[in-house]
Amino acid sequence: MTPCPSLLRKLSISLLTPAVFLACSHVQQRVPSSDGAVSQASQTAGIEQGSESLASVEDTEAAGAGHRHGLNEGRPWGFSRKMLRGLYVNGVETPTFAFLKTAKSSIDIEIYEMNDRDFRAQLREALDRGVHVRVVKDPNPVGEKCKFFDVVDEAKDDEDCQDLKSLVTEIKESPEGAFVPFNKAELCGIPGKSCFEHGKMIIVDGKAALLSTGNFNGSNLCNQNQNPKICNRDYSYVTHDREVVRTLTSIFEHDLEGKAYDLPSLMAPGIEEKLTVSPYSLAPLVKFILSARESIEIENQYLKEPQINQALIAASKSGIKVSLTVASLCAFGKPKKTQLQRIAALFTPFDEAGISTRLFTSTMTVGGRAGYLHAKAIIVDGKYAWVGSVNGSTTSVSQNREYGIFFRNPAMVQHLRNVIVADHAHPQSESWQESVLCTKDHATRIAPSDPKELGAFDPEESTANTGE
Repeated sequence: MTPCPSLLRKLSISLLTPAVFLACSHVQQRVPSSDGAVSQASQTAGIEQGSESLASVEDTEAAGAGHRHGLNEGRPWGFSRKMLRGLYVNGVETPTFAFLKTAKSSIDIEIYEMNDRDFRAQLREALDRGVHVRVVKDPNPVGEKCKFFDVVDEAKDDEDCQDLKSLVTEIKESPEGAFVPFNKAELCGIPGKSCFEHGKMIIVDGKAALLSTGNFNGSNLCNQNQNPKICNRDYSYVTHDREVVRTLTSIFEHDLEGKAYDLPSLMAPGIEEKLTVSPYSLAPLVKFILSARESIEIENQYLKEPQINQALIAASKSGIKVSLTVASLCAFGKPKKTQLQRIAALFTPFDEAGISTRLFTSTMTVGGRAGYLHAKAIIVDGKYAWVGSVNGSTTSVSQNREYGIFFRNPAMVQHLRNVIVADHAHPQSESWQESVLCTKDHATRIAPSDPKELGAFDPEESTANTGE
């Protein structure tokens, strides 16, 4: 197999940015140990056998709260402490509501969208029991009709929007409460460029954090009480790693203040081995991909980021097995003729490199409903994994606020892999050539919560509204 330096030589020169080259320079090839097991002479993408860097405390402790709410029954890893921990598959074992119930003193949230009524009810319950709630939210998600930060207009706002705006007021008027818009003018990764607060994060009591691939909406949570038309494939991860939670809390406090700051200075040495934070996600994710020796398995809404795609192509050409599952090209209707050439230009290099690419269709059900692939996940060599909010776009890795987390617990990785492999092999999945024909998705007109930036093949051109 080809180690990282050789892979870099195969990549387009545009990949050789200083950050990516530096990231790769720390990656060394794993070699078989004397007993035939894989070992490492040094860290590979920040993952070291026996290290807590990615395993952290999540690998050995666990989640009594999950037992109380039925979330951990039948899960493939043991638990010893009374708290939620580790990976969850939304639509089957969504931990969000149970996690909010564990709060005793504080709940801090950064989010793109939070339109689920039960989620709002949980925040109100937290306020009633004296929990301090603070929220940083994207002020203008694409397609979101209700303008959270405007005053209530009974003539124009429907009942649900009025309730959303009332919640903003209730939180702001509560003791130590705050509900503020993400200040894009100061906090975007590239000054003068547009961005989103697209991360999905909850911090409880300053001791635990939930990072999700999905928003806090009915379809992302697959909340049957909301009777969603679709359920998204999404994942959540609950961590109690002190360094990770401390870093996330520090970032939240700065984002809450809304003034420009030096985010990398908040990232302690080695934290990039556990955590990714945009606008600085590109180098660690490319590094993780280039660490592969045997296989790379990815689920993402779409993959259009050139440096990530070049790394995947180079890996496949070097003999590494690469499989990709992305959202249907017809999730928002049939692609325009002007888009077909760009679609072919995106997927043909994957085909030529021997990459197996499948597209997730609405006939692949999630939680008993029509499904949509909204997740963002990577598995390397079947042993190491990452999940987060980062889509395969330059905006997502280099401009937005996004969060992701690495882990290596064998049972958790396998739990994730079981879903990804099944999705990729599903008989209702399609090739990209089949997907452009829209035989399975065109009539359904699926519209997830964040269509312009995050769902359509050409997100900049989409005008779809929310499907919530």
